[in-house]
Amino acid sequence: GVDFLGIGYNLPEGNPDGGSKGSSMHLDPGFRLSIALFTANNQSSVTTDNRWLKPVEGYALPLSVCSMESKMKRERTEEEYLNNLDVDVEVDRGTGGVGWKYKFKSSVAYNDFRKEVLEKGKERYKMVSYCLVSEVGFNPSATLQPHRFFAAACQALKKDTASAKTENERMQKWFDFF
Repeated sequence: GVDFLGIGYNLPEGNPDGGSKGSSMHLDPGFRLSIALFTANNQSSVTTDNRWLKPVEGYALPLSVCSMESKMKRERTEEEYLNNLDVDVEVDRGTGGVGWKYKFKSSVAYNDFRKEVLEKGKERYKMVSYCLVSEVGFNPSATLQPHRFFAAACQALKKDTASAKTENERMQKWFDFF
């Protein structure tokens, strides 16, 4: 998925529960480097609080909204855990594809869940809160250019998939890439 304002996302390694417990910031490990090239040209490209640069190719509006789930979620099976993550990231199942059955399973948080809950026969309860500090989006009149590293990787992938002997091998190369 590339629905994160020009940032790539690795669905098997991604997890909205974040990375390992040892990390002070529970950032989703699925986020990847930018796939689009963004530019900021002057002071008008700074957010109203002067903390962040706004790319010419996008916009950022200040926002202060928090929401907490009204019900606690129980997680005692792999299916319950993965279904809760699907809701958290709004995974589109309609797309299908090779990697969908592996989503989130390579993440550290999934492995922590497996060790703490599945292997020990325990239950986990969670109530999630979200706070948004800005709304960001693409400027529809701007022309996006691919980031040079992403463009180079796509060229390499094109050559790599051309050498695949079977359709399954070709699809696996695409899955490994994204």
